[in-house]
Amino acid sequence: MALELLAGPIAITDASGNVLTPANGDFAFYDDGLGLCSYDSTLGGYCIVQLDGRAYLRSNKTRAHRYAIDLQRPGEYLAHDSLAEDALYIFEKRAGVVGALLLDGGTNFVVDIQARAVDRYLNVLNNAVRFKPLDNSGSWTNEATLTGAGSGKPTLSRTRIDGVLCLVYSGGLVVFYDAIAKAQYSGNATIGANAGAWYSPKHNVFVAMAANQLKVFANAVRPSALSNPVAETPLAKGKVSRVKVRLTGAAGEACADETIAWSMTGAGSLAFSQSQTGADGWAYNDYRAPVVSIGSATINAEARF
Repeated sequence: MALELLAGPIAITDASGNVLTPANGDFAFYDDGLGLCSYDSTLGGYCIVQLDGRAYLRSNKTRAHRYAIDLQRPGEYLAHDSLAEDALYIFEKRAGVVGALLLDGGTNFVVDIQARAVDRYLNVLNNAVRFKPLDNSGSWTNEATLTGAGSGKPTLSRTRIDGVLCLVYSGGLVVFYDAIAKAQYSGNATIGANAGAWYSPKHNVFVAMAANQLKVFANAVRPSALSNPVAETPLAKGKVSRVKVRLTGAAGEACADETIAWSMTGAGSLAFSQSQTGADGWAYNDYRAPVVSIGSATINAEARF
């Protein structure tokens, strides 16, 4: 389902309004307590980008880190070695510094690690979820195959459900994976091309980065089509009949919790000036026909979003 754009594109700038281009999703993550956390070469280090697009330097760094979600520590992250990818560290996201060493090895030893679960490391490539043991030995082994996935390596973020990860591909496809059950989780969406995108559990939105801009998407279907009003029962003089319309997305999926504005011309009246769509995309109103026939009536509906 295509998601509804709430805000953006918003230019990412420094405090003086100069446009910046933070590192792509490989070198960034979104955290509800901080914002979009990313390396920026112009500011010279680890930066926090607010949802209004303003970026502020948090710690000086000469190189960008890749990050991994740490499911062993709620809300926390790990950082890759920023040069040879030969080590993995605890990351202190608030200060923007690396902490204790977890793994070390040869060049590119940790390059593919995207998340640490309780019992293994995880990596996602195309439609394959792969794992390695916590000593990072051996080769990556498939543990699940995703349906509706995109190509390449997605960005990963937490969701409101413990252990369920949100995977967003650069082409815009969104799928979910339960790292505890080791199986794909229900739901899918699309937000369009991006350089990194993440789900915000606090706000129930998706935050996407594309070059030097931010976009914020609602976790709701973007409306595409509204049906004509139809009567559920035949219209009759002096009677009240329920009328309805259905709002859907580009793929015909239901658009829930959207406002429908109603109006009419001619004989009779409507009970409501607006109503909300339900989980099935339908919105309802009551048409009151006059007791005496005095001509025709035209009922109109319009989605407001």
